[in-house]
Amino acid sequence: MTISNDSLISESESEALASLDCKLRLIDDRVTAVVRGYQTGLYLCGAGGLGKSYSVYRQLRHLECDFRTFNSRMTALGLFRALDKAPDAVHVLEDMERITSDRDAQGVLRSALWSQGDQDRVVTWTTSAGEQRPAASPFTSLRSATQRCAGICGGLHGRAGADTNTSWRLNNV
Repeated sequence: MTISNDSLISESESEALASLDCKLRLIDDRVTAVVRGYQTGLYLCGAGGLGKSYSVYRQLRHLECDFRTFNSRMTALGLFRALDKAPDAVHVLEDMERITSDRDAQGVLRSALWSQGDQDRVVTWTTSAGEQRPAASPFTSLRSATQRCAGICGGLHGRAGADTNTSWRLNNV
């Protein structure tokens, strides 16, 4: 006796699974675009447990991409230093809802993610004493792997800001 999966789930559940599968494939495509430099970043948010983190990390490993993971909390200066230390890596900022409301961190992200074609994008950090520190390596636009971030925020239903290249929600699945 063969039991079909179709008989085990309702039509609405089947539609929800198909919708989720489509969205997870879209995550793969967007992560690939970031890794290859077609997009400077990805902001991904949605309820916990839908597979956002799993999908991003699976695709990064599949592409054999150099990436760094940060979670929970990061200051603007910490973000600047992380980008400076590994300018050619993809930086995954996970479960960092607070970073989206930190105006200094928004500035670092905006500067690092803003594409200027073939020109280098130099991101700087200036102290209150007037000391200006450019990053050791310029964050290069699109052609190199620099200035790539994939932000993953579980349970967040807002946007990082209008300046990120890609922003979408994984909700109502």
